Amino acid sequence: MFPGSKLIFAQEDSSPVQFHGSNRAFGQYANRQGTNSQIPASLWRNDLNMNLTVYGIPISSSFFITSEQSDLRQSINNFRIYFDLKALAKNKATVLAKNKAIGLANEKAPGLMRFLSNFKTFEVGKCRPNYSDLTLKGISVSGVNIEFTPGKFYAAFSTGKVKRAIKPSEVTRPTYKQKLLFGKIGVGEKRETHLYFTFMQVEDEVNSLPAYSEIDTFYVKPQSNLMLGSEGKLSLFENKFTLEGEVAVSMLTRDVQSAELDIEGVPSGLMNLVDPKISSSADYAYSMKSSINLSSTRLSGGIKMIGAGYTTLGNPNLINDRLTYNGRIDQTFAKKKISFSAYFKQHKDNLIDWKKATTTTTAYGINAGFRFKKIPYLQISYTPNFQKTDSDSLYLKNAVQVFFLSTGYNYKIGNLRSMTSFNFFCQNTETVIDTMIHL
Repeated sequence: MFPGSKLIFAQEDSSPVQFHGSNRAFGQYANRQGTNSQIPASLWRNDLNMNLTVYGIPISSSFFITSEQSDLRQSINNFRIYFDLKALAKNKATVLAKNKAIGLANEKAPGLMRFLSNFKTFEVGKCRPNYSDLTLKGISVSGVNIEFTPGKFYAAFSTGKVKRAIKPSEVTRPTYKQKLLFGKIGVGEKRETHLYFTFMQVEDEVNSLPAYSEIDTFYVKPQSNLMLGSEGKLSLFENKFTLEGEVAVSMLTRDVQSAELDIEGVPSGLMNLVDPKISSSADYAYSMKSSINLSSTRLSGGIKMIGAGYTTLGNPNLINDRLTYNGRIDQTFAKKKISFSAYFKQHKDNLIDWKKATTTTTAYGINAGFRFKKIPYLQISYTPNFQKTDSDSLYLKNAVQVFFLSTGYNYKIGNLRSMTSFNFFCQNTETVIDTMIHL
């Protein structure tokens, strides 16, 4: 095994053109592959990162290559070029500070620097767009990803290849080439009051794989996903009160080659836009949360519902068929010497009663703390958790209750700082299983 890292080149900070980078190499050699492991016995990886700054404008790139690349799976090698917008903001602030120091307080930063500072994200190559749980999050896109935020205007755009085509073999399933088109537009800054509208389309390319017999591809069909959504936030009284939420409607077509669906009474223009098939299904999801922030009190709560048929190919790991409630209160007294908090959270599935069983998970907790000078501190918490599964033939309940107490005192012995503490932890677990058929 031979890891390594080396600085490529760096110029003086005073130069208008600066370049620096790093390269990290890793390799291993072995004569045996791990049991049930897909990682080969011997491998190498190389991760190259380069940064070029031209008159305060930072351009960064990364290139990763490995011997683990294979035609039987999605690409591991990747290349990305992007503007380091955090470094750009620092460079812009530095320019303004220098202008102010020499008596040019009204002098602006260079025009290109001001223009690029309107971008929150600007990347090309292997991108990882992250916009929301209900729409696009957690997938890689080989293409472009841009967020443009000049003033109160907001626009985001991402497009490219999500998956490459993989032909079937004895050990792999076939995969269609998949492409994505995502757009979001609206007004307002993300952390302030805003309203955005979202469009996303993810689609498999039918012609990216040769035509195989039904016995080879009956379990893999070309899919498409069309989504429309909106999100917004209302912030009042200097962020002391906030209300924000998101709603999205998703239509998933499991086989774009299936027969078209004819729905009477629906305008032809809308039918041509969504192009429903007999394998299509649609559902919706929404989330809403609110908070009140006062000097010594904080209240927050929310609700999130993801329909049983809601699917987004932009976030394939999203768990659907779930309704979640949550609430929390944090309160302090005596100039934060006394603190109290409590929370509640509940999950429930089987929203349309299509499963044989319904599972409900409930968790809540109470915490209290006392920290006064010259007396021992005290921290107490009680956090029970309950899970219940109910069906016609089975009733299962798990209950876990945790109680924790901690107290202690800090003091000096000469020049030494010492602490004596006492901790008590108690956990009680109970399981109830009833296999009697409920009438």
